[in-house]
Amino acid sequence: MGVRGLSTYLSHRENFFEDLELKDTRVIIDGNNLRFALYKWCPGLNHCFGGDYDKYYRYVKQFFSLLLSCGVTPSIVFDGGYDKSDQKLATIMHRLSDQTKNAVACNSVSQSKLQVFPIFGKEVFMEVLRDLDIDVRQCSYEADEVIAQLAMKEKCPVISNDSDFYIFNVQFISLDSLELDRLDQEKSISCKIFNREKMLSYYGLYSQDLLHLFASLMGNDYIPPQVFEKIFMNIKLPKKTKDASERHRKIKGLLLYLSKEKCAKQALSKLLGYFQENERLKLKEKVLHSVNIYNGTIECDIVSPEFSSHEDNSLPPWFVSEYHSANLPNWLLAVVANRKYFLPTQVEQKDKTSVHLDCIEIHQVLVNILTSVDTNCDSVKIYARVKSSVSLFESLESSNSMCALALNNVRTKSIEERRTILKNILAPTMSEEHLSNVPEGFKLFAMVLDYWCCKSKVSLVEIQSVLLCHFALTQIDPKTGAMRNSKKLQKLAEENVSVNKEYFQAALKVSPFFHIDEIMKTSTRKFEIGVVHSLSKLQAIIFASTALNSLLGNVYNFPKISDIFNGTFIFNAILQFLKKPYNEDFLPPGVAQAFNSLPKAITNCLTNLSTHSSVLSPKKKTKKSAKPSESEIYAAVPTEKDEQFHDVENIFSSLSLE
Repeated sequence: MGVRGLSTYLSHRENFFEDLELKDTRVIIDGNNLRFALYKWCPGLNHCFGGDYDKYYRYVKQFFSLLLSCGVTPSIVFDGGYDKSDQKLATIMHRLSDQTKNAVACNSVSQSKLQVFPIFGKEVFMEVLRDLDIDVRQCSYEADEVIAQLAMKEKCPVISNDSDFYIFNVQFISLDSLELDRLDQEKSISCKIFNREKMLSYYGLYSQDLLHLFASLMGNDYIPPQVFEKIFMNIKLPKKTKDASERHRKIKGLLLYLSKEKCAKQALSKLLGYFQENERLKLKEKVLHSVNIYNGTIECDIVSPEFSSHEDNSLPPWFVSEYHSANLPNWLLAVVANRKYFLPTQVEQKDKTSVHLDCIEIHQVLVNILTSVDTNCDSVKIYARVKSSVSLFESLESSNSMCALALNNVRTKSIEERRTILKNILAPTMSEEHLSNVPEGFKLFAMVLDYWCCKSKVSLVEIQSVLLCHFALTQIDPKTGAMRNSKKLQKLAEENVSVNKEYFQAALKVSPFFHIDEIMKTSTRKFEIGVVHSLSKLQAIIFASTALNSLLGNVYNFPKISDIFNGTFIFNAILQFLKKPYNEDFLPPGVAQAFNSLPKAITNCLTNLSTHSSVLSPKKKTKKSAKPSESEIYAAVPTEKDEQFHDVENIFSSLSLE
């Protein structure tokens, strides 16, 4: 739920925290909270090109490898969908619009001020969890109360930055307190654990019930702070100071007021006396519901009793199982249960329509299947970027005429039938003979690329750049240790006498593609938003296609996102090959032989490949647009904070409260 301002208020009170050496224990980790934090901390990421997923993957893997080496056994719990009531819809819309403004403002200069969580951030995080066989669960809806109850039952700490865990009766380790760069000989991680008893004692709170009441009255996602504004108009607040915000004054004032009370229920009755009599009962019900969530009276399990369709029909057992094991995207529930869902904004051209518009046929199939469990469904509303904001983007009418495909019978269809569904929507004109020559793990990717070519003017340059990126990440990196330093690679390429000598030479050749041009850090002259927009369109297609593939039972293998997409690499490769076309001797002979067969097999399949790229070539830049003014570069950059971080994929991140 989150108590706005509480984390920053308590962060200055070090006496409430104790040092802890974390080792040899089980921990419950707030998955959404952690994946945002690790992305924010990951060094060397360029956000403006759509995502450097391989770097993020390695950083996340390093984090979990550190935990495991210290004997820490993590269990990761993710948020699911949002509940069927629309009580938070206005808040979600407002926050997502703010995120969208930042996403479309992100460029090679402003990215130093803005971080935009890429569309596949969660999927890449999940790739690490799968590779390390780490326990992971996805809640039906929000996860905070589920995490707290799991921690209470299993008597183990929670790791998060969410302010709610100061309130729940759990052992709470602040994620920000983990000292990840200091691993001593005893194999432990230094961190801080919150001492709730010290806080209660310091403020003179008689019981934890009063702490739960405090959090509920301060307001959370279910009770907006303004609801109880009358309370703060009638209780004594500390004097205004330069160091304390108005929110912090209210936090301290309410804590001091409650310190004079011994019974939470009596305290609530007194405070409700400030309201009209006809308001009191409804407010009391809301507060007591919130309090009962905090104290664990209301049972909150991974699978909610309310996990059902819009008309409260049950969902197939396989859907329930795969959803709660995080093998299905959480936004699919919004289609079937809410009949409205939100599509994430990427780094895009704000004067163009959302890149998701080009995937609308795929989303139509998803809607048809997912709404089939209900008898009546007029339409499903899709919210996505419209210019620089988020609003109603499209309404899709539910039509289940396609092969009588329904959620309850989709897994009974043969694998070939389900594969045909994907091919008919993505690449209906692709030759089966040509597709058979593509490696099994690339068949769906080849269809996605053909769909991309159909929806955007994609040339051989873009295809070669994407496939070269995949080859570098999966074939060159394993043999060279993913080394990016050109000087070191130069030395190794000259001195290495092993069978990998040519791979070090190849790594040296492609190394510049992994780095942003230094000029672009201070000028957007070379930042081609058209290239980035096209790559965002590719990611939107993958986003929808892989969701459909997972709903159909993963009838096709698809490469790991961290193995195919480094936005910086692909962006630079495209610009390079637009200037000087790729030729088969670009890489050393032995390495080139291993690579060149794949582009040939895939391009032979592509029926929509263009002879010319739609992105603007650097040679066509006009002098007039060569160097935007500083005011233009930073026009949309927030100035209130040094850095703002926004996850465009997860609706609950928009509600995270500092």
